[in-house]
Amino acid sequence: MLLVYVDDILLFSASTALLDSAEQMLEMQFKCSKMGEAKYYLGMHVERDVEKGVLRLHQRKYCEGLAEKYGLQDGGKPATPLPSGFTVEPCADEEVVGDSDRKLFHSMVGSLNYPANHTRPDIAFATSRLASVVSRPSHEQLEAAKRLVRYNFGFIF
Repeated sequence: MLLVYVDDILLFSASTALLDSAEQMLEMQFKCSKMGEAKYYLGMHVERDVEKGVLRLHQRKYCEGLAEKYGLQDGGKPATPLPSGFTVEPCADEEVVGDSDRKLFHSMVGSLNYPANHTRPDIAFATSRLASVVSRPSHEQLEAAKRLVRYNFGFIF
């Protein structure tokens, strides 16, 4: 398997012969630097357990950093990404948060998009729903975004 993102290439295979052959073909065409076994790729930690046949991708440091950035390391670990029965609807003018809270909401939701799209499919729906009101969030929606950051931090895989 060959993964390419701009100039970052990751090769992996069950066959070392196939892997060596692919590396040689790439080296014939391009200047390459071998970095050894992947530990970190495109902001994702790569963990491999050969005995169990498991390859695991996670963004633990990124998710911990989000909770720290927004001061949400404490306050409990929600069991679900959003509260039960929570709906995302456009809000009335009097419910819209102020400019600084709107920027905070925008930053939180934008920051959650990265793990939602790469390693945390469990937060993808909630992140998408909150993103739909990013220009005019309510206080309730801001609290839901904070909850989602805490959930993301509390359930780091």
